[in-house]
Amino acid sequence: MLMVGKSGKWRSFVKWFVLALALAVASVSWAFDELSLQKFKALNECPGCDLSEADLSEADLAYADLNGADLNGSNLSKADLRRADLSGADLYDANLNEANLWKADLSGADLSGASLHDANLRDATLLEVIYCNTTMPWGVEEPDCEL
Repeated sequence: MLMVGKSGKWRSFVKWFVLALALAVASVSWAFDELSLQKFKALNECPGCDLSEADLSEADLAYADLNGADLNGSNLSKADLRRADLSGADLYDANLNEANLWKADLSGADLSGASLHDANLRDATLLEVIYCNTTMPWGVEEPDCEL
């Protein structure tokens, strides 16, 4: 029979076990959805999916359908996003440095905190984009920041 009682070692073990379990569960909720990533890689489309924190740097994402996708904190540096549909996407804190966004649709996308340093935005659609501390090729945009 296991004695739980006043054993300090047992309590210490339980505390560490609970902490480790909580951290494991929490880390899963902060990362992208692996199934969404696999679907995206197979179909080059994943509208509305969760790819937050995903590393898609230097990826060929030309013509990708990411309409309304959660790309919060993702790394899209040097990615080829020519003609990609990123309309309504959450690109908060995303790294789009040196990304090729030629003719990409970013209508209604949230670019708050995103970095697009040296990105190619030629002929990109930027209607109703949300900017707040957004680093663009021409400087920092802040029009939608609440003071």
